[in-house]
Amino acid sequence: MKNQKKKCLIVYFSQWNTTASIAEQIALGLQMKNYNIQQHNLKDTELPPDASEFDLIGIGTPVYYYRTPFNVGRYLNNLPDLSGKPVFVFLLHGSYPEDTFSSIWKILKSKNADFAGYYHAPGKDIYYEYLKEGYLFSPDQPLESHREKAKLFGKQTADRVCKKFYETPPVQKKATFMHRLERFLASEFFTKHLLSRLFSVNFNKCDSCGKCVQICPTNNITLTANKGKSPAFGRNCLLCLSCELKCHTEAITSPASWFVFRPLILHNLHEASKDSEIKLDRVRLEKGRIKYKN
Repeated sequence: MKNQKKKCLIVYFSQWNTTASIAEQIALGLQMKNYNIQQHNLKDTELPPDASEFDLIGIGTPVYYYRTPFNVGRYLNNLPDLSGKPVFVFLLHGSYPEDTFSSIWKILKSKNADFAGYYHAPGKDIYYEYLKEGYLFSPDQPLESHREKAKLFGKQTADRVCKKFYETPPVQKKATFMHRLERFLASEFFTKHLLSRLFSVNFNKCDSCGKCVQICPTNNITLTANKGKSPAFGRNCLLCLSCELKCHTEAITSPASWFVFRPLILHNLHEASKDSEIKLDRVRLEKGRIKYKN
């Protein structure tokens, strides 16, 4: 029984494979310490296995609008009482993570989880409103060095859990006023009851390709509008804007383009583009594709 492997569940959301690449490296580090790993991407299923059946739990997420995506938040809130089970958290962020970890840990603490570690790294910021303006933050990231650090984090986490040496979770400053305002306007309540109703489709441009249906991470889009030829939008929207980004005919317009969000977008671009610690490439969008400027 001494060599019996412990079980770790890693649940994450990864739409563009950045968070997934870090999850894989953390898993490798844990496997080197005799853990069996089960990984679940919330993009593929929102019903991972029962967390109570595992010895260790990992939660991974990108940062959307300076917060967790709604599907990650729902998963966290639906967790059972963890009764002292160790949990680690990892984040991917294009610019600033702000106090996203603190909000995650607040929920985990209410579930009586023990803190097993926190890791964060930059990840390619594929966000339509920034790309439309010609800004791609954290291009080609996470780097190989970030992945190596993630593997080491996995090994160190296993050692902490083995020794039951749980550090105090880091304390993060509150998000800035502008970031909190954006987070409020793009909240789950407003998205479900208002913003998700305000996506529009130019039927003259739409060619019924179905790309938006395929790429939506929550299966929120169906080809039922315009006599079944064009996309219709449900209420389970993450406001990721992938449908608008990848539409090669530019037929979709989201409410993120509205004037109320414009000052916030420009503020974010100015703030992050002046930060020497955030990598930046100038790009252009062309028929749903990101192209680098010469």
